[in-house]
Amino acid sequence: MRALLRILHHVAARRCRWAARLPGHAPGALVVLAFLALLGGCGDGGDAAAAYRAGDYSRSFEIYSERARGGDVDATNLVGIHYYLGLGVPRDYALAARNFEQAALANHADAQRNLGLMYMNGLGVTQDNQRAYGWFFQAHTQGNPRARANVKFLSDNVTPNAGQKARQWVEEQIRAHAHGEVGNAP
Repeated sequence: MRALLRILHHVAARRCRWAARLPGHAPGALVVLAFLALLGGCGDGGDAAAAYRAGDYSRSFEIYSERARGGDVDATNLVGIHYYLGLGVPRDYALAARNFEQAALANHADAQRNLGLMYMNGLGVTQDNQRAYGWFFQAHTQGNPRARANVKFLSDNVTPNAGQKARQWVEEQIRAHAHGEVGNAP
């Protein structure tokens, strides 16, 4: 039971900023918080996905941005998508790439593919097929089904040696990020 309460506290704390300040030994409060978190409550003013589906992109951007600031990598990727498409905010490829990179470094497969697309097309970053290949390959190994087609497409433009170096570089960036280190260029 104690382990379950710790998990519920973690879930609630990720969804609600003020929940993180609650003591871990407040089981009654945790049950309530977990219930609110699972229902999408906690004062975020609504459901970001519902706002997005309703075409209220400014609201969905606002909600996803707050969640991203709280460390939610899914939300960070979705903030990048808002910037990429210009939904609720002015289109900004550089900010899109920055958000995709932040989520990609946290091993988010969709963000890794998105970052690969940015590198392949030179949107918000310098065009670089090697880096694109590295991110596509990582997304593919993380389970992104669409990344395989991108890997195959770029295989004609990246030598096997360059592809191996790109994969190693991406893995090093992810490890460095996980250890709080700043990555370096290949």
